[in-house]
Amino acid sequence: MESKNLTIMFTDIKGFTQRTSQQSRSATIELLRQHNDLLIPLFESRGGKIIKTIGDAFLVVFESPTNAVLTGIMLQEKLKEHNLISSSNDKLEVRVAINTGEVSLVENDVFGEPVNIASRLEGVSEANEIYFTEATYLAMNKAEVPTTEIGYRHFKGIPDKIKIFKVLKEGHEAPPANSFDDNAARCENQPASPAAALQPKPQTKQFGFIIVPICMLFFGAIFRAAFKSPHGFIFGIGIGFLIRSLEIRNSNKRSSFSAFMGGFFTIVSLGLFLGFKTIAAPLGIAFGLLLMAYFKNF
Repeated sequence: MESKNLTIMFTDIKGFTQRTSQQSRSATIELLRQHNDLLIPLFESRGGKIIKTIGDAFLVVFESPTNAVLTGIMLQEKLKEHNLISSSNDKLEVRVAINTGEVSLVENDVFGEPVNIASRLEGVSEANEIYFTEATYLAMNKAEVPTTEIGYRHFKGIPDKIKIFKVLKEGHEAPPANSFDDNAARCENQPASPAAALQPKPQTKQFGFIIVPICMLFFGAIFRAAFKSPHGFIFGIGIGFLIRSLEIRNSNKRSSFSAFMGGFFTIVSLGLFLGFKTIAAPLGIAFGLLLMAYFKNF
């Protein structure tokens, strides 16, 4: 298996799925023909190699990160010209996402984390723009490409936050420089959507697992005072774990264990309180597993 340092580009058409559901098959085929006729020569003109197409999407690799970004610029300029002379049904708006890194080459296909990051980035990129990662930014010739920094993004399945840039269009001024905190990974004063998807949530103060005994004592006291019941302590443990699982999820980490414990203790306490002692534990386990699966995939 061969490994190589390449620049990965993903492109796709904005709103393609919705368009195909509202038009005939022949119209979709014609749309894709126009799309391919416009883009493929541009990829090839700067050494891009098309690895695969998936409907309206291209996966292309480049030896040169600079050529990859310049191809994205040429692509958007070509589509802009096309849209000026096209009817609304024939207009094409395309997202471009680029990343650079070491990939594995297997039978005319590419694999590896750089490909995964480029794919994730394509999912949050704006139409008519070229988004690329810090890896591409550092490797390319920056004198040839006007750029602006977007911010950090935590992608699902990728352990580290990724800094994102985009090509600065001609006639547009770069936004004021943002101050970035590497620990908080925040980026402010950016457009709301979809670029807002590139802004991680601000860090907030967390209770940690201390929240569990706090909730246990708090709800235990309430249940004792209001219902003369000891089950409030168990209920408090469940609520404490649920709060903790939300804190962990907001830190972009998995919170399956805390979610299970929260669901289990909450349902068990309610079952005991309502007199369903026999089925309280099985219901608690079932609800805990359900919450664990939800938080794992959230």
